[in-house]
Amino acid sequence: MPVPASSMSFREPCASPWASPACSTHVQEADIPGARSAVPESSWTRSFPHLGSHRTPHEGPGPLLLGPPPGLEQVLASINSPHCPATRSEEQPPVPMPQVGFNKGSFGHPQLCGRPCIQLAKGGKCPSGMSCTYCHFLPHAAVAKPGFLAHQALLAATDQELLATFLPFIRKKATKEGLLPLVTDLINLLEAEVKEPRPESIPLGSFRPMRMTFMHLVERSMRRLPLYIKEEVQRLKATMPPPTLTLGSRGVSLVL
Repeated sequence: MPVPASSMSFREPCASPWASPACSTHVQEADIPGARSAVPESSWTRSFPHLGSHRTPHEGPGPLLLGPPPGLEQVLASINSPHCPATRSEEQPPVPMPQVGFNKGSFGHPQLCGRPCIQLAKGGKCPSGMSCTYCHFLPHAAVAKPGFLAHQALLAATDQELLATFLPFIRKKATKEGLLPLVTDLINLLEAEVKEPRPESIPLGSFRPMRMTFMHLVERSMRRLPLYIKEEVQRLKATMPPPTLTLGSRGVSLVL
């Protein structure tokens, strides 16, 4: 049945459905001469102050279009929040970062660092922390050990015999690991300790010193390294930046 051209009242419903019709509040009247005309903007904002700022601009006849209701952006943001249960269930567990600590024993890893820290190797926590003189980067390559006969011969050898045995491996290791010319001064200091006539090297049997790190070879080349050679070792470590850990798609990787 067609609606006659007359005035229509817009009424705001009561909060309670059981309230009497008298509690309805008259809001706005607009004449409809066959087609609805736009309600003036001033009347709209007075009638619906909580929606006035969200109304989509409207010109000419036709239905009124409203923008998103207040609070919608907050609701959408809460869905993507880490506190939302749906989001928490899809999160991956955090990857545990190893206890590294840029202690002085870790500098120069893997060829110039100290021996591995036994506390971390056992899965514990290093009590020395930053002052630890052992390397905190794990796992280390297995330390090559001589057999029984070679071990006894090395224990009975003099410093000159040890230098004659390990200096060739020290030079070869430095070349293989790309440590030249960084360690050239250190090698020269070790060679300066060799006295004439040069003794013969010690037979090592099946022992393979090239499986040792460069620093381990230097430490085995003499019973007790002179102080100035130890200072040169520390200078080398100080010139090298500490290794860093990065977390990528494949897990934790070591950047030297």
